[in-house]
Amino acid sequence: MNYLAHFLLAENNEQWRLGVLLGDVVKGRLDEQTWPALVCDGIQHHRAVDRWTDSHELVDTARELAPKPLRRYMGIVFDLMLDAWLSRHWQDWHDRPLAQFSADLYALMNRHHPQLPARLQRFSRYAQEYQVLSRYHEDAVMDRVLAGVASRLSRPGPLSDARRLLAPNQKQLDACFARFWPQAVHWSGQWVAELQATNKARAHR
Repeated sequence: MNYLAHFLLAENNEQWRLGVLLGDVVKGRLDEQTWPALVCDGIQHHRAVDRWTDSHELVDTARELAPKPLRRYMGIVFDLMLDAWLSRHWQDWHDRPLAQFSADLYALMNRHHPQLPARLQRFSRYAQEYQVLSRYHEDAVMDRVLAGVASRLSRPGPLSDARRLLAPNQKQLDACFARFWPQAVHWSGQWVAELQATNKARAHR
């Protein structure tokens, strides 16, 4: 769900980024007869980032900042609010303006729209209508996103009200993101290098 973070960590390659986009919806074993190798790499990257994030100690730190009813949802909240933090601090992490970066991603979604699963087709239309990727830092946009995710959960909870519930601890939460993101960039770079080395070794067998 934190597409901005995933795209920012992705390799600057169209098929890889398509795989990153698909990472939340393509499940199970990857078949390179269905998806090209670089798309599979992007899906694997998305999955690996999610696993690494879910087990990170700073997610536990952020969970302790939340009132108890919200704590079980803090994995989701951390992802979404990380995108809001990146949106606010974008110039520190990328040399291309966020609006242009987002427009490039919308263009990618449009080029591949027919092959996207229905869920991603809906997300693409929604994200472009509300310009979500470049506006995560706006409270109204974040509230809309949280409410949308909450509506898809199997039972009601406080997720849609997460931003307000966390507002008293927003500075501490931002400090978590400021510590987490450089680690994510470093870890992702190592993961990509290892994958590329593995792929190269396989190609020479």
